[in-house]
Amino acid sequence: TAGLAALVAWDFGQAAHHFSDALALIQNVSIAADIETEILVCMAECQYLSGHTEQALATAMESAAISRRRSNRITECRSLIVWGSVLAQGGSVEGAREARALFDQALVGIVETEPDGRIVTVNGRFCEIMGRSGPDVIGRRMQEFTDPDDLTRDDIKFRAVAADGGGFVLDKRYLRPDGTPVWVRNNVSAIVGPGGKVARLLTVSEDVTERRRLRDELERRVAERTEAL
Repeated sequence: TAGLAALVAWDFGQAAHHFSDALALIQNVSIAADIETEILVCMAECQYLSGHTEQALATAMESAAISRRRSNRITECRSLIVWGSVLAQGGSVEGAREARALFDQALVGIVETEPDGRIVTVNGRFCEIMGRSGPDVIGRRMQEFTDPDDLTRDDIKFRAVAADGGGFVLDKRYLRPDGTPVWVRNNVSAIVGPGGKVARLLTVSEDVTERRRLRDELERRVAERTEAL
């Protein structure tokens, strides 16, 4: 609670300190282990924002490793963003390349957007899912690529998170350049900035097209057999 209060007050250094205390408590008494990665990535973000880049890098690396072992894709992606930001901040070509490689190594699509849905950053996997290049999607709104039949329910949830924080999980369809739909499972979460306001939204996209096809095929066969009885 103290960490969140400091975060709302823009005191990122103090927030990182409180998150560190909370993490030590969890690890020492073995309680609430399921929120360990969330605290770690919050601590890494606060360390980065307060200028403690070396600490942020170490914390982000630890958070990414634990998140990957526990299959927590959201905290893994947030950790990779901090990790990459620290490396890119150095200004070296090698650092920028390593930052991009870290971002692109994820097995899921990653999209960072403004609260209005305008795309700021994407990784290679998201471009593969969409059948589009990075320059083709950067600067455009996520809603432009959403199947019209899914747009209303998706937009309602997206606007709510952009305004109030939190997150949601939703299966929806994107449209590729040739009009072919691709089913994705989107896990959307808010990234809180100074003053407690939502600064960005992070979307982790998993291609579930084949899974949906198999499900629809199974339902069709069950319906056929039921009708035949």
